[in-house]
Amino acid sequence: CSRRWDAGRVYLHISGESEDLFALSYRTLLRLHFPGLAAHLTALRVDIPALARGWFSTFFAEVLPLNCRINLLDLYFLYGNSVFPAVALYLTEVVQTSLLAAESVGDITACFQTMGPVRYEDLRTNYRRFRSSRAELHRIHLDNLCFWQRRFHNPIAVFCRPVPDVPSLVVQNLEFEALWAQTPQRYHFRKPVAVFCSSRHGYSVRALLSRCQAHEQTLMFVKTRCGQRFGAFLSTPWQMNGNYYGTGESFVFSFQTRELCYKWQSGLQTMYMRLTSNGLSVGGGAIWLDEELHHGRSHESSTFASPPLGGNTDTFDFQASVVECYAMERASFRR
Repeated sequence: CSRRWDAGRVYLHISGESEDLFALSYRTLLRLHFPGLAAHLTALRVDIPALARGWFSTFFAEVLPLNCRINLLDLYFLYGNSVFPAVALYLTEVVQTSLLAAESVGDITACFQTMGPVRYEDLRTNYRRFRSSRAELHRIHLDNLCFWQRRFHNPIAVFCRPVPDVPSLVVQNLEFEALWAQTPQRYHFRKPVAVFCSSRHGYSVRALLSRCQAHEQTLMFVKTRCGQRFGAFLSTPWQMNGNYYGTGESFVFSFQTRELCYKWQSGLQTMYMRLTSNGLSVGGGAIWLDEELHHGRSHESSTFASPPLGGNTDTFDFQASVVECYAMERASFRR
């Protein structure tokens, strides 16, 4: 069952695009930590990203001995991608004096090629001085991603692991990641924030509305008393509206059905979401809940071409035990 969402997880993706993003991030951090050196390299017309481009895909094979790289893998498993740019900056510091004395691009390349052996103990102690926070790295990656797309008109698939501020009562972290990866790519750098939980804020559509109406997009999770779990991604804010509204970016999902997600396709109906004083509806009946968020029903949806989300072949009536919503907030990065 877990194979359905494993494909949505991307942490260390070795590709030409990810290698270029790492190299661009190295240039940004070099300007931050070694502004004088960065200016010197720029004056020599050195392609700064090219210095580090191969380090990422080869795991620093060109500049670190094998035992160092094996131990570096342990650091990666402990601390994640923040290790790579920090190691690159430490290696730059090791040869900084030689780099400042260089007079040509060839001299710059030779500085790294002739660098003496690096001891793992020194690497482990010193690279930490250059580690950036996760938020800072996300900001840098996002800035460079936008630069790449503006320059080359070539979108790159980038997925940031979501970390909810409050753990879900319905889904586990791996399942949350799988659903986050299904949302439009421009939201992948956002932060999941718990805005509504029926067990904490009340079992009513008015309580849900009061806490969700200020948020543009929400992930809604439903868990029934029998343990079925399903929900929807809503691409527009909740509002009292007797008519269906929303956009085709909305979708429904279920952990009981053959497919994980069911998305709108051109030619299908457009009954995305509706909220009234009598209850809420998603997908024209893919999910219906009464005004107390207690009694519900799910049947085949002509909007998302989805079966009953409870996993039954016929109309599925249920009693909800938990309804919760997460908003997709813009992350606040330190500059």
